[in-house]
Amino acid sequence: KFLDFSPRHQWSQIIESLNEGILIVNNEGEIMYANQIFCELTEYAYEELSGKIASKLFFDTPVHIKPIAQTISKRSGQYECQLKTRTGTTIWMIVNSSPYLDKNGKEIGTISIHTDITERKKAEEKIIENEFFLQQSQKQARIGSYRTNFVTGYWQSSVSLDRIFGIDKNYDRSIVGW
Repeated sequence: KFLDFSPRHQWSQIIESLNEGILIVNNEGEIMYANQIFCELTEYAYEELSGKIASKLFFDTPVHIKPIAQTISKRSGQYECQLKTRTGTTIWMIVNSSPYLDKNGKEIGTISIHTDITERKKAEEKIIENEFFLQQSQKQARIGSYRTNFVTGYWQSSVSLDRIFGIDKNYDRSIVGW
């Protein structure tokens, strides 16, 4: 029924209009197809990708390949990984992969959808770094911080404030307990 709504001749237009990169590799790991977005994300022209072994292009060491191989061996799944681009830049991706089947249902490779999460990963790293420096500053200054949720009646405190008050993680952090 879906094919009645989206004629086969529109599939290439649909694939190319997605904001995610699409990569199809055969059972030997050779790249059989990459859409334009995938090429842009990895800074390769399609001609540079076609027929190449994906793992050799995008990963520096076997350590990076192991989690991906485990996911693919389960036939489908989602994972995060770092890919190396043509210029050597590292980008973070969320990859959703599934078996790629021929018209008889025989598995002939893997199809994967790649979403660039590089900026999100950088933001997460910055949050972790800022939290570290905040904790170190509070420790040195012997101050702490807390926030109260008056709707729930509970509060949260920093490790430094817990140390100042002499409380542990089991302390009743309710307004009543304050």
